[in-house]
Order: sequence, then C-alpha cells, then structure tokens
Amino acid sequence: MRVLPPASPGSDIPSVAEIKQAITADPRYFFFYAGSGDGTINADWVLHFIHEGHREYSAKGYKMLNECFTPIDYRVRWVAQGGPTATTFWTAARVAFAEKAEGTVYVLLPPNVAVNSIWHLEKSILMASPTVQNIVEVDIYNNKKALKGSIPYESPEDEVAWRFQSLDISSER
Repeated sequence: MRVLPPASPGSDIPSVAEIKQAITADPRYFFFYAGSGDGTINADWVLHFIHEGHREYSAKGYKMLNECFTPIDYRVRWVAQGGPTATTFWTAARVAFAEKAEGTVYVLLPPNVAVNSIWHLEKSILMASPTVQNIVEVDIYNNKKALKGSIPYESPEDEVAWRFQSLDISSER
C-alpha cells in the first residue's frame, strides 16, 4: 500500500489514476532518476545527460517524467504551489510513472541514494511489476548494472563495448 503525503487543505491534486491518463509517452521508454542530496544531480542535469551527454537514450525515445505529460505543462498547476501540494503531486506522479512503465526502464542513480528518496518506492513498484522485464541502473559515467532482468543490447558489438568498459583494468599486476 502506498502512502502519499497530505496535500494542502482544499487542494485538488489529481489521483494516481488521473495522472496516469496525463502521462501519454510510450511506457516502454521511461527514464527514472534519483537526485543527489547535494543537488548536483537534479532534473536539469538528467535531461542534459539523456539529450546531450548520452544521446543513445533520447535517440531510442527515452523520456523523464516531466517530459511525458499531455499537455506538457500539466504539472505546473500543482508544482507552482510549492510545499506539501508540490510534494504530494510529484509523489503521486512518480508512482503513476512507475506503475505505467513497461519493458526496459533505465534509472540514473547517484553513488549514495538518500534513505528517504522516492526512488525506493518507485523501485519496489518496478520490481513487482510483471510488465517491467529489465531495470537498468546507470551511473553518471553511463556504466550499467541490471537491477532486474538483464541489460538489453542492440547488437553483439554493444555488449562487447559495454563489457569492456566495465572491466577493472586499473590495478597493476
């Protein structure tokens, strides 16, 4: 059972089901992230990572939650209020995003995810989901690790390249 933080009195925050209807992007291409406690990894940083730094994600159609709403400014009404209303909206939206995901999802995680990060709730939803076959953790250097299932590769060359990148060749013999 998920518990959402209380909204401000009189707020009209949509339900998880209503938010799911507003998330119209292809659920096979969802990109999650957990921010860093120091603020260095935030939504803007991850957008740059997907669309500029590692374009293979945007080329395949992967999007973050804030890119998936129709209309695109759907979230503004609640987020602009700040405080508990914004927190409750984002929590409900991230639950909806996780529940709607399918196939392979990617998540960019900082080295130390905060204990109170919403990512822990998203992860539990994704892990239990029969429609999500693979959860791939990505670090800031684009190294990958399967949290559920495996890492899908576009070609045998992709797999060889990834495995070579993940070798620890720094130690001397």
